[in-house]
Amino acid sequence: IGRAYSPVLQTPTTVAILVKHYPDGVMSRFFSNTKQGDKVFLAGPFDSMPPYQHNLKKHLGLIAGGTGITPMYQLIKYILEDPEDKTKISLCYANKTPEDVLLKRELDLLCEAYPDRLNVTYTVEKPNWNWKGLTGRLNSDLLRNTLPKDEDSVILVCGPEGLVNAVSGPKIGEQQGPLGGILEQLGYKPNQVYKL
Repeated sequence: IGRAYSPVLQTPTTVAILVKHYPDGVMSRFFSNTKQGDKVFLAGPFDSMPPYQHNLKKHLGLIAGGTGITPMYQLIKYILEDPEDKTKISLCYANKTPEDVLLKRELDLLCEAYPDRLNVTYTVEKPNWNWKGLTGRLNSDLLRNTLPKDEDSVILVCGPEGLVNAVSGPKIGEQQGPLGGILEQLGYKPNQVYKL
């Protein structure tokens, strides 16, 4: 069985991945049951998007749902930790519940460290009593108010198939497929949107 995972940490000697446990998930149960010292065989890396070039765009908009945050987090860290890169980043991160929000502490710390370059907007469908973020599904008003819209920006979308379809239109196999969904309605062009 094989699954693709984006590292949340990668050094010459370490690769760390984030795997959310799903009771019916084959791989997530496997990883939940591994113990320190167990061996897991990995393959890769595999490129799922074009190589990033620093300062290619002035502003990067990211839309992530659920575990789709992991490649976005990897990209955010890469950009922010490069002193030559001045790209601004706006992330809209959607989940079902507050408990589903992965890497929130890490993202909040990055926002504190780079307040002029990173903005994160969280939304959940089913908030609990102490949730302080937005509530509801991704919609045109939310994306209009959080994403960059100028010509010198690009939007990346990663998450469950339903989210990708609603936000940017479906991928066709490994191909991007036509632009659709909310981003098309907001006037984005196909060359401004990339579906991971």
